[in-house]
Amino acid sequence: MTIKVLLRLAIFAVGLFPLSSCGDKPTEIVKNDTMRENPLMQGLSEVEQEEMRKIVASIPVPFAILNKVSGSGMPYRKDLLNPESNVTRYNTAEGQAVNIGVYGADMAYIIAFERLGESGPYLRCVRQLADAVVIPTVFNESKMKRYQISANNRDSMQTIMFSSYQEIDSTLQNSERFVLAALVVTSGWIESLYLTTQHLNQTPQSESTLLLYEMLNEQQQHTDDVISMLSMFPKDSLFIGLHDDIEDLKKMSSPAKEYTPEELEKVTNQIAAIRRKLVSME
Repeated sequence: MTIKVLLRLAIFAVGLFPLSSCGDKPTEIVKNDTMRENPLMQGLSEVEQEEMRKIVASIPVPFAILNKVSGSGMPYRKDLLNPESNVTRYNTAEGQAVNIGVYGADMAYIIAFERLGESGPYLRCVRQLADAVVIPTVFNESKMKRYQISANNRDSMQTIMFSSYQEIDSTLQNSERFVLAALVVTSGWIESLYLTTQHLNQTPQSESTLLLYEMLNEQQQHTDDVISMLSMFPKDSLFIGLHDDIEDLKKMSSPAKEYTPEELEKVTNQIAAIRRKLVSME
């Protein structure tokens, strides 16, 4: 497995606190791996599996996107994050996998802005969701202790997350749970774009934000990659809906180097609509 693949997956392995809940809600509310016996969990040929791995490797990690947001000088906005209290509503494996991706990107945002003191609840949310889809070995005592020791060090946090999500990726791939892997990747990418466009939509284009506009334009090629990955699961209504929504997003993307205000508004609204569906899942 390539370093880029592991980096892409590593940002979501953030639930390393040994607490059992998020938002003071009991872990038991989140059910265990409700998609485990779903026939869609299998069914990808070896060629498709390899293609999916290539697509995952091609999609930029949320850190790569969100570090640019923080580096542009834009203010930190906690109000944009998926509230920690929402974790108790995710009671299907699809909803759990989707929001591992969402909360993972939110963690990337928190770390990019170096608000490490606010990371605890989001760490617990991802741990709770990962436990629910039956990947509990990632959060062993040794790794939790390492995280607690390094919780105030941005680089150390990223290193530990890298190690943890290597195991998450291996578990999902080895058990042929490609559906869940695809949902984690897609939702993390959408959340990253959501956080970026919500900032840009309120900020006039300037020299400091030009890089973000260029980065947003570059996502058009990754839109093709995500659409291709979602097309591998044509019998699932969730994937069909996401596929169609992202197809619509692609049509709104600007082929030019700059987005007009009207184009940016359309793209921002479409990404926000997709994101609302993701965080509203159960």
